[in-house]
Amino acid sequence: MGMYVIQTINGQERHVKHLVERMVGAPSVEECFYPTYVVKKSYKREWRMVEKKLTPGYLFVVSQDIEHVAHALHEVPAFTRLGDADDFLDRPRRPARAAPFGP
Repeated sequence: MGMYVIQTINGQERHVKHLVERMVGAPSVEECFYPTYVVKKSYKREWRMVEKKLTPGYLFVVSQDIEHVAHALHEVPAFTRLGDADDFLDRPRRPARAAPFGP
């Protein structure tokens, strides 16, 4: 069983998640999700709890038959690109700082 990442358009995660669950579905997809977190935001002088996406534009899929998932993603009527979650999570988020000029 492995975890894989599906890249999609930012803001379309929920729609693509439902498409993947419906079109690919069980038993190939054991779990499909996008991680979220909750933050407090002030709106018209009231504090509200707002749910935000931790990885905008990405879904995570747990599957044992990734070949079937990869083939089925070609049928999903939305932008999807499949990758390995280990590569996604190991990638540095920011480029390294360049050394300052001068002596």
